[in-house]
Amino acid sequence: RVQGTNYYVATQETLVTVLPVVTNLALTASPATTAPAMTPITLTASATVTAGCTAEYKFLAYQNGGGWSTLQDYSSSLVCTWTPTGAQSYTVFVYAREVGTTIYCAKMSYISYTVTPQLPPTITGLSATCGVVGDTVTITGTNFTGATSVKFGTTAATTFTVNDTTITVVVPAAAVTGPQTVTVTTPYGTGSSGGTYTVKPIITITTNFPDLCAGDIYDELHQVVITISARTGEDVPVVGYNISVGISYGEDNLDAPEDENITNLVPTLSATSGTTDTNGEFQIIMQAGKLALTLESYGEVVINAIDNNEVCAEQVVSIVAPGAYSSARDVNDDEVFWFSEDDDITLYTELYYDGCSVEGQDFSWSFKFWENGRDPLIDTPNYEGTGYQNCQYGMITDPSGTTDADGVFTSVYTAGSAEGYVQWYLTEDGVYEYE
Repeated sequence: RVQGTNYYVATQETLVTVLPVVTNLALTASPATTAPAMTPITLTASATVTAGCTAEYKFLAYQNGGGWSTLQDYSSSLVCTWTPTGAQSYTVFVYAREVGTTIYCAKMSYISYTVTPQLPPTITGLSATCGVVGDTVTITGTNFTGATSVKFGTTAATTFTVNDTTITVVVPAAAVTGPQTVTVTTPYGTGSSGGTYTVKPIITITTNFPDLCAGDIYDELHQVVITISARTGEDVPVVGYNISVGISYGEDNLDAPEDENITNLVPTLSATSGTTDTNGEFQIIMQAGKLALTLESYGEVVINAIDNNEVCAEQVVSIVAPGAYSSARDVNDDEVFWFSEDDDITLYTELYYDGCSVEGQDFSWSFKFWENGRDPLIDTPNYEGTGYQNCQYGMITDPSGTTDADGVFTSVYTAGSAEGYVQWYLTEDGVYEYE
């Protein structure tokens, strides 16, 4: 039977009316009647469904002068999203039928719709206003779908992802240093950022300062040459670029010296800023200062390169006071710590900064002597000092000296006539001992 048609039942001659499943079917769109290509359009159907029945709906579009396309096949959904790709005039349809039937269409509604050409892209914002090559920037705006190019100035980005309102792009390695206009190009035009994105050079910090050995002494550390380098993403020197330099240090790790006459405790800089030369570099001298450190502690000086009030590079320099390694060696260059010998044995004692080769450090040597029968771990020594000529306890012929270019200071201990145990120890300014 066809819905809405009157039939007679022959045996009883009773008129039966089969009610339609769907009535008052209508179709609306948002935007209502026109939109640019690539704009998502929401199609919404409304209908009255007979009680006890279930309806399903199908959405189609007919391109005037062209052909049909199914936008959404039969389903219970009254809503369909349509994104037309080209500028055309369309007739958009919704069909309705009872679920379970095979009839193609029981009810139909349609509207006319005009799709205009897609608008060019517009850029409304950038997630950052400056950065270096390799940074990721998010561009916000409209009409980005189909974007074929994203540029920083005249340099095209090679890596970017697109949706209609955002583009995520990596600043290209070849981007020119300085303020650059960001552009997005689609088949429908090019949009430009209202402001600029400043491509900064890659800043690095190098120093000539090695980590020194640990030790429990005060030491005036060497001057440190700080080199600041500015280069493009393609490793080209950036000339005439101004960078500020700052230093800081961990106060918890640095102990103030007990000697109040020691000045220049903390690091200082010869300048606080500079401008890169033709090699893209400039140098500043850091005087590290005098630091009091124990074997277990260390100091850190943090060197910062600052660009437009932002830290763009950082290097941490460990400052550890030089250590002393002392040894006593016999004529065979064998190391000796204690001895009991005749008066004609000569021992050689060396001082050096292990691995540091610090030149020009003044030190003195002394020794302690215990005669045979006295325990050096319990008893006080019979003698303590540097000795003198013909001393029965021996003598140090060169009790003081200065480290050479290799950080070495050598003294000679000549044994005396007394037999016993000798222990050598090193002093700097008569204060610090190494036994």
